[in-house]
Amino acid sequence: DESSRVPMMISPTMVGLFLLSTVLPAMGALHVPTVRGSSRFFLDTADVAEWQTLLPLGIFHGVTTNPVLLQRAAVPCTLPACHRLADQAFALGAHELMLQAWGGGREELISCGLALSEPDRERIVIKLPVTEEGTAAASVLAPLGVRVCLTACYARRQALVAVAVGAEYLAPYLGRMHDAGMDGHAEIESMHSIVRGLGGSTRIMAASIRDVDSLSRLAAAGLDTFTFSPAIARAMFDDPLTKEASDVFEAAAAGDTILPVPPKPISPAAATRAAPPGATGGKAASLPAGSLTGEEEEALRLPPTPEEMTPGSAAMKARAALARRAYPSRVLTPLEAFRLLADEDNIRIVDVRTEEERSTHLINGRPNVAILGADHLPLDAMVAEGASAAEGVAVHRGPVLLHCSRGPKSLVALSYLAPLLPAGEEVYVVDGGVAAWEDNNLPIEIV
Repeated sequence: DESSRVPMMISPTMVGLFLLSTVLPAMGALHVPTVRGSSRFFLDTADVAEWQTLLPLGIFHGVTTNPVLLQRAAVPCTLPACHRLADQAFALGAHELMLQAWGGGREELISCGLALSEPDRERIVIKLPVTEEGTAAASVLAPLGVRVCLTACYARRQALVAVAVGAEYLAPYLGRMHDAGMDGHAEIESMHSIVRGLGGSTRIMAASIRDVDSLSRLAAAGLDTFTFSPAIARAMFDDPLTKEASDVFEAAAAGDTILPVPPKPISPAAATRAAPPGATGGKAASLPAGSLTGEEEEALRLPPTPEEMTPGSAAMKARAALARRAYPSRVLTPLEAFRLLADEDNIRIVDVRTEEERSTHLINGRPNVAILGADHLPLDAMVAEGASAAEGVAVHRGPVLLHCSRGPKSLVALSYLAPLLPAGEEVYVVDGGVAAWEDNNLPIEIV
């Protein structure tokens, strides 16, 4: 009976799920929007959960990985595991997946590169270090139809190598150039000019990007290829004024009468707080003008006293408060600190507590709790050693993340170390210490 039939209602959610699961992945594998121009953005992670969240945004051309990123995502560095990743990336709409060959020697890199790319040489790009062995391997793989990206690039002269060997991509590490005291932006812009000057087609794919402004600056200089972390991808959409305008539009669509509110001016302190890690341009930390009185600045220029290094003391709390005001952009929430760890290969975590403090300060009822992978360099010992202690902290030439039990002692350590570290070495603290870190379900260890 036709009259007794109930029409089936198809909701927008059902349509969306159908498109995401069937039509869109197939379309994504076949079509790249021409309005993108020559731009190619890559998502720099091996975490499939992040792919599932971010690739549907439609801004990414593909995904880049390396053995360090595989390790962080708990993916074995094996051929079967890499081939499974390729299947997952292409199913989610990625047009390219970059996998890094391993083995060290020329023959081993060639063999690994051939095996990694074997399932799909149109879409799998093989990364090789721009070393003699890596370049020699590239010279064999490229004529065999294997697409090549030379990686771990730090110097403009390496652009000459990439063009000469016929590499499709060259990946310079912007953030790590800054860590080494170099002007990474200028170096990468020179690489771009070298490729154009030689009439080459190698794409300079800027990597190790720590803030969105660096993307904009390099794009304005003519670069069109970038790989960046999920944190940077999310930061591209993080604008409170855009969110406010979007909310007004939605309210109007729902029939509400809401007038847009003019944006409030951002205070200098809030602007400093919002500055991303690495945005200081590679300069050693200094006290921001006007943030402290002259007397307060003088107090921070002196090494911490024994009282200022005694947990719970009024002196420690006072110096910690001054440090927070002097270096607001260096105080990271646990989640901000964890994202920094995820984005950086060469970061050093330092526990600044004494042995006694580690054993007597209970974290959720347990002694000797520390952030996973932290080195132990007590602040008291560093102060006793004097300025040479800063050299020991920065010996790895990369960012330093300080932690204590609940925050104040690491802030005191920040006030001591920040002016002593060489230019380009950046030091941060975990706000709330390992207690706040564990409260956010981040990885800890018992030491």
